[in-house]
Amino acid sequence: MSNLKSILFYLTIATLLTPFLVSSRTYFPFIVAKATVFRIIVEAMLLVYLLMITRGEAKFKVNALTVFLLIYGIAVFLSAFFGVNLIWSLLSGCERMEGVIGVWHFIIFFIIITNVFDFNEFKQLFKIEIFISTFYGILSLLIYKGMAIGSVQPTPRLSGFTGNPSYLATYFIFNCFLALYFYFDSLLLEQINIIAKNSNAIKTAKHFGLRDSVKASLKTTVKSLFPQKESFLWLGIAVFDALLVFISGTRGGMIGLGIGILFLIVNLLISSRKEFLVFKKLSLIVLVIITIFLITVFSLKNTNFVKNNFALMRLTSISYKDPTGMSRLLSAETAFKSFLEKPIFGWGIENYEPAYLKNFNPEVVKVLPEDFYFDRAHNKIMEVLATTGLVGFISYLGIFIVTFILLQRKRQQEGGFIQSVVFESLIISYFVQNIFLFDFHESYLMFFLVLGFIPVLSRSEDMILKEYGFSSVALKRKDYAFQLLKGFILISAFCLIIFSLSQIVVKTYSISQGIINLARLIAAQKYDDALSEFKSLNYSIGKMDNLRKDLVIGTYNIIGSYGVINEKIEPLINELIKLSDDLLKKEPWNYRLVFNKLQLIIYESRWNKEKLEEAKQIRDDLIKIAPYFPQTYLISAKLDFLLNESEKAKLELEKVLQLDPNNNIANYLMGYYYLMQNNTTSSFDYFVKALDNGYVFNDSQLMNNLVKILAQHKDYQRIIKLYEQELKLDPKNPSVYIHLAATYAKLHNKEKAIEYAKKVVELNSQYQEAVNNFIEIVEKGEWDKIAD
Repeated sequence: MSNLKSILFYLTIATLLTPFLVSSRTYFPFIVAKATVFRIIVEAMLLVYLLMITRGEAKFKVNALTVFLLIYGIAVFLSAFFGVNLIWSLLSGCERMEGVIGVWHFIIFFIIITNVFDFNEFKQLFKIEIFISTFYGILSLLIYKGMAIGSVQPTPRLSGFTGNPSYLATYFIFNCFLALYFYFDSLLLEQINIIAKNSNAIKTAKHFGLRDSVKASLKTTVKSLFPQKESFLWLGIAVFDALLVFISGTRGGMIGLGIGILFLIVNLLISSRKEFLVFKKLSLIVLVIITIFLITVFSLKNTNFVKNNFALMRLTSISYKDPTGMSRLLSAETAFKSFLEKPIFGWGIENYEPAYLKNFNPEVVKVLPEDFYFDRAHNKIMEVLATTGLVGFISYLGIFIVTFILLQRKRQQEGGFIQSVVFESLIISYFVQNIFLFDFHESYLMFFLVLGFIPVLSRSEDMILKEYGFSSVALKRKDYAFQLLKGFILISAFCLIIFSLSQIVVKTYSISQGIINLARLIAAQKYDDALSEFKSLNYSIGKMDNLRKDLVIGTYNIIGSYGVINEKIEPLINELIKLSDDLLKKEPWNYRLVFNKLQLIIYESRWNKEKLEEAKQIRDDLIKIAPYFPQTYLISAKLDFLLNESEKAKLELEKVLQLDPNNNIANYLMGYYYLMQNNTTSSFDYFVKALDNGYVFNDSQLMNNLVKILAQHKDYQRIIKLYEQELKLDPKNPSVYIHLAATYAKLHNKEKAIEYAKKVVELNSQYQEAVNNFIEIVEKGEWDKIAD
């Protein structure tokens, strides 16, 4: 391996490590760092690759897959050019980091690895990736079980360094099949010995009788399945990866992996090749185990065993009638409707959001009221259709079709059957799970890594090009480098890379980091410094509207999160509104920008009542954009309360509750309305529903009034919820701990009652005697002595 080729090999390994990158110092910490480092590495790889071409150490080879990827890349660019927002399509934002720039970095990555590395080098890369992913999986499990690693904190679902269970599942689907590839590869090396051993087993059966023949056959089968320690390792890793997909509880991932495995099993079972007898045995064993497992789990779906196990519960809840499934179907319907409006080039990559808003189906709110706002179709195929039109859709499907043709031709070659089937199964799994999801850094990385291997694995791509009518010029695989000025190529590439790194890649990262710095300043109530930081960031962004939008939305979220709303922050709010207005001139449809602007003006009305009239006009704009969103009517109701128009507010809240009956804020505000009307009964009912749905109260007097009513009903569980919320408001108030201790005692929970009683003494030793008496009563179980 030449020096330059070695550099590319190690740079490729570096890209495989990018899934570990998480930076808490950036806006969207699980996205920005990965994409930034990957782009820097790929641009360095491009420079090395071009240098290799000029030195005659590498070539740019055209194969069928390269052609379709290039066509898709061009289609993505055309969709951006003819779409609704060119800059956003080109550059994307910190939340996704995709866009034309992102897609083309992966296409360049593919071109480099497929033209530079040979079959054995790819196998080395795959093995390294498998071991990297295994370590990744172990760390993900440790995080899931409560261990914080770096800036990654424990999460309720298995997500690891991806920050999303669905992302993690997709990542391990790829690695599961790569491990299976090496498992079958290790078995293939032993096929001659296996056949010989099977023949000996038959002879043994004839000589010793049936019982001994069964033992001999089982022994031979086990040895044939694990002829080497290495094969056991690969199968173990594949099973481990499959379990991680299952534990993540990602139903789309489960379906994708299941269909891929089923495709693999069926192909092995129907194969007529005698040398695959061992594979058929393995397939039957796996099929029987899976069948028994599924029958058992689904027959017990209504038992506590299944209901209390998150992964099993998610598996047995797979249904198109499930709220998540229904929302995906409705989103796909919206995507198709959007495609019909712009059928040739689509709305532009990354521009599903305006298409979704324009063709929004209000049924989504009823199905999934808490998570209905999509900037992605959650169906990659339909999203490609809507955002890139027929041109992009056909070329995108062409990538999969050509991949399958190449793999089908590999099947006909000596020793190529099992390799082809494994990678076909992998591509099917990925395609199926993408019906329920969209692409992201980890999925793109693994997909393009595998795609780069397909032309190397197959030696039939030239035949496919001929069959599909490509000209003979494309088949000659000319070395174009020596037909051009080498210096011009290198200088142009170097300038382009420097521009990309400084003006796109690094700038995106620095702005993302700046937003987090801004958050720290606001949290510390350094409003003047925050204003200066905001202006500095806005100036450095220039005309990159994608980053300006991130700055607006990020700053708005920071202000809302920290709840620091007072006159001192008004200058920052005004700058934020000014920037929002500038963006809205280009994107008047942008719901989030209009909503944020309205909320900011409502904040300002706290010290400037004249702002309320301006808020009314913006509210009208918001209703025109999204008349079916619960949030639209929720913020409208808040505005009506400020305008002292409580009856109008009630009507708005009723609209919210029709769309989303469990909306905790709407229930709280409805309780507030009835409280103003002195209707204690209705007020109490709505406040309780708000509490049950997770509303966090911040009014101690209201909470104490609710406690009094709940105590009359002996509803101690809800009383505990309220006191625990009050504890967060005033963590050093001994009386709150006293009430919590007494309430837990009413529930006969000795451990908790004593725990909170002891905390009373820690805060105020004067309660020592009273606490000792209380603990004595609790330990004796004399519950009647404890007053309500």
